[in-house]
This record gives sequence, C-alpha cells and structure tokens, in this order.
Amino acid sequence: MASALETLCGQAFGAKKYHMLGVYLQRSWLVLLAFAVLLTPTYVLMEDLLLLIGQPADLASLAGRMSVWLLPQHFAMAMLLPLTRFLQSQLKNWVTAATAGVALALHVVITYLVLLLLIYSLENWYYRVLVLLTGYLKNAEIAVDALSICLTINGWEMMIPFGFLAATGRCSQASPNPRATEVARTARPSTSHGVAIGSGWQALVAYVNVGSYYLVGVPLGAILGWPLNFGVGGIWSGLIGGTAVQTLVLAYLTVRCDWDEEAKKASTRMEVWASTKK
Repeated sequence: MASALETLCGQAFGAKKYHMLGVYLQRSWLVLLAFAVLLTPTYVLMEDLLLLIGQPADLASLAGRMSVWLLPQHFAMAMLLPLTRFLQSQLKNWVTAATAGVALALHVVITYLVLLLLIYSLENWYYRVLVLLTGYLKNAEIAVDALSICLTINGWEMMIPFGFLAATGRCSQASPNPRATEVARTARPSTSHGVAIGSGWQALVAYVNVGSYYLVGVPLGAILGWPLNFGVGGIWSGLIGGTAVQTLVLAYLTVRCDWDEEAKKASTRMEVWASTKK
C-alpha cells in the first residue's frame, strides 16, 4: 500500500506541485495507521490463530508472546514506509541512508549495554542459584534464612568495594595514561573487575564470571553441601570459592597486562575516532 505513495509523490514532484507531497504523505499515514489498527488483533490473538490452524502448542505460545512485542514495530512501519517513499520521490535517499546509519549505531550501543546487563545478571543469578540449592537441605527454612541473612550482610559490605569498582571503571576515560590505570588497580586489588571492564574486557569478564561461578562455585557448593554434609556452610563456602577464583583470575590478568601497550592501542583508537569526526 505504501508503494502507491511513491508514484503519487513522484508525479507531484515532477509536476512541481510540492504542496501535494505533504497532502499525500498525511493521507497515507492515516490510511496505513487505520489498517494497522485493523490488523492488531492478529498480533494479539496470534497464539489462538496458530493453534486453530494446527501449529504445535509450544510454538504457538512462544510466537504469541513474541507477536505482542512486535506491535510497536507494526505501527512504526505504518509511519516509516510512507516517509521513505516521500523522501525517495524527491531524490533525498541520503536522508534515509543517514538515519539508517544512526539507527545502526544506536543498535550497537544498546547491544553493548545489554551485554553489560547480561554480565551483571550472570553474577546476580549465581547467588540466587545457591539460595535455590539451599532449599533442598534438611531444615530448609532455617538454612535459607541463614543464607539470606549472610547474603544481605555481604551485600552491605560489598557497597564499599562497589564504590571503588565504579571509580576504577573510569579508567576507560583515562586509558591513554597507563600510570593512572595502574594506580587505580593497585589502590585496591579487590577492584580488578572494574579495571577489566574499564579497559574494554567485557567479553573476557563474562567468560571469567561463567567459569568462576558456574563451573567452580556452584559445583563446589553442591559437593560441600550434600556429599560432604557441610550443609548451608558448605554452600556458602562454594559461593566464596567461586568469588575467590574470579578475583584471582582477574587480578592475574591485570597484573600481567602491559599497560603501556594498552595505552598505545587506546590512543590509536582515539585518533581514528577523532579523524572520523573531522
């Protein structure tokens, strides 16, 4: 339906009836938005429609939830498609290309932020898994209460190193100065996580977190808690063990890092970025 606008706007532009370009655009928006509203029930009732035509129940359920999340895109396309035809008819394809480039850059930034949130969720769920495991112990109610109290106290205490972590994360802003980064690291060795993230090692930190927490901490806590009969103390020891492994690995990586070389790489990246802005 939006393709018709390309013909109408092209004819208006060729005939120099420029006022009609806006008229056609607004009419197309009204028509496409009206049809978008009429099609909305197919998104909302997608699960029932798929079941009606014999699709598997699990597939229909997942597609039904996904289709609801696509509703904003559904209405956005009703606005976007006429707008691109409106610009194409005036030979302004560069506007579409530029906005597509900006959208791509935003997607990269948002994906990067999602990666950071994923790293955080890996660490946060580690503690939740251990609480879940505690529920299978004898006297589970007391065990869960005890572990929850320990985690709460640990959370209060962790606010101090978290403050240092946030500060050392700023080494990404001073990365051309290797001494500043090294001072940030040596100021408090429990801050290696912040240095690693500030230095752009997010992917590496994610691997370290998964290995330390889920390949060391959780199995160690399970072994100490059940086969060795240490109970909630064993699970807590596994938690501490996984965190200790993470700290040791990240500390080793930051100690072994050649900060002068990292500073050169950062300077090169900044020079390239600056040249693209000129």
